[in-house]
Amino acid sequence: HAVVGLTKSVAWNHAPDGIRCNAICPGATDTNITGGLGVDYFDAGGFARALPVMGLCERISGPQAQANAALFLVSDMAYFVNGAIVPVDAGWSAG
Repeated sequence: HAVVGLTKSVAWNHAPDGIRCNAICPGATDTNITGGLGVDYFDAGGFARALPVMGLCERISGPQAQANAALFLVSDMAYFVNGAIVPVDAGWSAG
């Protein structure tokens, strides 16, 4: 809740100054850090518990998905978006 609370607090307190604050909550992202990780890397018990939810979204994004969300939020198209928590996870958090 730290990031969500901070985002909403900054958005609320600085809205009169024309300052917006939003947060992006990325889902699984294929990067050079995660690219070489196999199933054996993860704790078997934790992986088994997460698997039913992970099965709902069988794809991961590239970094461009998060970059696109950030570009939208800093653009003039998002001028009325403030205090939003934007999941960029292909619906994983909906499960």
